[in-house]
Amino acid sequence: MTLQRLSCPRSRITIDGNAYFCLEQAARYAYPEEGCGVLLGDRDARIVRESRSLDNRAGEDASRRHYRIEPPDLLRLERRAEEEGYQILGFWHTHVDEEAVLSGEDEQNMVPGMIYLILPVKEGKPGRGRAYEKPAADEAASEISIILKESR
Repeated sequence: MTLQRLSCPRSRITIDGNAYFCLEQAARYAYPEEGCGVLLGDRDARIVRESRSLDNRAGEDASRRHYRIEPPDLLRLERRAEEEGYQILGFWHTHVDEEAVLSGEDEQNMVPGMIYLILPVKEGKPGRGRAYEKPAADEAASEISIILKESR
C-alpha cells in the first residue's frame, strides 16, 4: 500500500475567477497607492465568491506602503455582504512595486482564522497573488494555496 500525501483543506482557498479578476482591476485602479478590500464568500467551504474594494484610509503620506480599513467602512460592507448571503473570509491588499511577501507589519495585524491575500502590482500590472493565514494569535502565519475556479 502506498501512502499519498494529501493537502489539508485548510491549507488552501478557492477563489472564483470573476472575484479574482475584480481584485486585479481594483489593484490596477489603486496603483500607485496600496489597494485594499475584503474577500467574501462561504467560510465553511473556503470559497471566495466576490472581492470588494474599500478605501485605503492610511493617509496621503502612508498609502503607498500601508493600508488601513476604517471600522465603519468594514461594518457597512459586512452588513451588505450578510444581506447578500456572504461572509467575510479575509482581506486583500496590494504591495506596490514589491513582491507579495507577508511583511512583519502584515503578520502583526492579522486576525487569526482570516485569509490575507497580497497582490503585487509592479508598474501598474498585477502579478501572482499569494495568500496567508494565521491559525491562532500565538502561532506564525503560513502561506496557503490559491485555487482559481473558472466562473460560470
